Amino acid sequence: MATLKDALKKIDEYTKNYRKIGLPAFQISGVYSLFPEKSKEKFDIRWPEPWPNGWERGIYLILGDELKLLYVGKASLNSAIGSRLGSYFSYSEDRKGCNVKRKWSENPIYVVTLAVPKNMSFEAPALEEFLILEFKDELPDNSIGTK
Repeated sequence: MATLKDALKKIDEYTKNYRKIGLPAFQISGVYSLFPEKSKEKFDIRWPEPWPNGWERGIYLILGDELKLLYVGKASLNSAIGSRLGSYFSYSEDRKGCNVKRKWSENPIYVVTLAVPKNMSFEAPALEEFLILEFKDELPDNSIGTK
C-alpha cells in the first residue's frame, strides 16, 4: 500500500521530470488530522481548523492509518480544495467532531493538500492523473485510471 511518503516522492519526480524549470513551486500542506482525539500521530493542523490551501486549486490526498494513501482528488475548475473536501467531510451533529459523508475502504484519518500556482489550475488534473496512474493498484478508493 502506498503511503504519504511514496506520494511525496512521486510529486517530486513529477516536478523534476514534467514541469518547466522556473515555475512557482507547489504549496504542499502539513498533515491535517480529521480526528485529532483518536489519532495516534499528533499534527499541528486539525479538525475543525480551516482546510490547508482551502481557497486554492490543486490536489488533495486522503490518508488512512499510518498515512496510507486511500484517495487522490483534484480541485481545478469551479471549486477550490476546501469545497471538494467539504463534499467528503462535515461537522458531526453535535458540531464537535468530523463526520465522514461517504463509505471508504478504511477510515480516512488525515488529509494533505497541494496548491498549484495561481492561474495554473490546469496542473491539478495532470498531477492527479499522474499519481493515480503511478499508484493505480494501491488506491482502494480511486476508480479512474484503474480499469
